[in-house]
Amino acid sequence: MPPRSHIKVPEPSVHSILLNIARRAHIFLSPDGQPHATIPLSGNTVPIYNQLFRDWLSLAFEERGFLPSSAQYGAVLRKLDEDARSCPQPLPVHIRAALGTNRTYHLDLDNSANEAIEINGKQWTTIYNDSCRFHRTEDAIPLPAPEPNTGPIHAFLMRLFSITEPNAQMLATWLVSAMLPDLKPPILVITGTQADEAAGKLRSIIDPVKCATSLLPVTENQFGQLGLLNRIPVFSIGPALTEKAKCSLNKLRTGISVKLKQVNKSRPAIKVMIHRPIIISSPAPIAIHESQLNIEINETCNTLPEQILASLLDAAVKGIREMAKQPEKETFAFPSLLPSLPPPAEPPPPDT
Repeated sequence: MPPRSHIKVPEPSVHSILLNIARRAHIFLSPDGQPHATIPLSGNTVPIYNQLFRDWLSLAFEERGFLPSSAQYGAVLRKLDEDARSCPQPLPVHIRAALGTNRTYHLDLDNSANEAIEINGKQWTTIYNDSCRFHRTEDAIPLPAPEPNTGPIHAFLMRLFSITEPNAQMLATWLVSAMLPDLKPPILVITGTQADEAAGKLRSIIDPVKCATSLLPVTENQFGQLGLLNRIPVFSIGPALTEKAKCSLNKLRTGISVKLKQVNKSRPAIKVMIHRPIIISSPAPIAIHESQLNIEINETCNTLPEQILASLLDAAVKGIREMAKQPEKETFAFPSLLPSLPPPAEPPPPDT
């Protein structure tokens, strides 16, 4: 009987091998039409054409003994782009904070363990984040693991900034509103001799970054672009502010349109809407909008950030319970944090 012939299975191409390695990342399309990837282990979500994703690809290829050429890189990225656009449904990408279902929120700790804080109207807990896609910018700093304590958040703020109890209560209410991404708190204006330092410390409670403050953009689209990369933009400005800048700031607070160019120039630019809580530090009082919150800070000191964050999370749990009773409100206040914030108002119309 003649020997049975063996069918020779062709070896996979280098392109197929590289593509299989790259597909270890979760590839999808975001609502703004941009292809994104969630990197394994770290959990960081970035656009596939971002340098952070290219760096991960390079390391993943090198670990398996491949050093692709520029053309091979380009071919892999184009195929991943096709994969993303074939996804049945776009998936949202968040900066630092995310809203889930039934008033459940997630705060990204941005650490190597890919942890987040899950917050609802009953409790907050530290979890492994496998449900929310967070984009962590190169400027972002990890949040400390919160340490449970019994002190209310406004008491910590009184010690941190040497401010009166009413101001600390208003500041605490603003902080909780700023942490929950579906709310639109008023613009917070901090004045005084330590305004810049206080603004940076306040932001670091929720959204610590290497450089806390930003220059005031010129165009409305630049305001929006900055908002895409910052959960809480902080602007250090002088006492004079143009009406155009005031209008752009208020739009960024309530909802600003951002124009995004696509890598493939044959595809039209995409417009997305975002809103952000805003902190302004100024040497002297400045009028931006009738609903702004003004606090003067002339002294700051150091406190334990782990305990401050835990106190803020405790206040958020209470706030979420209260919001469940008034689901249409864009800000909130509850008995332990009075006086309440001023109600949100529409931004003034731009100059014609």
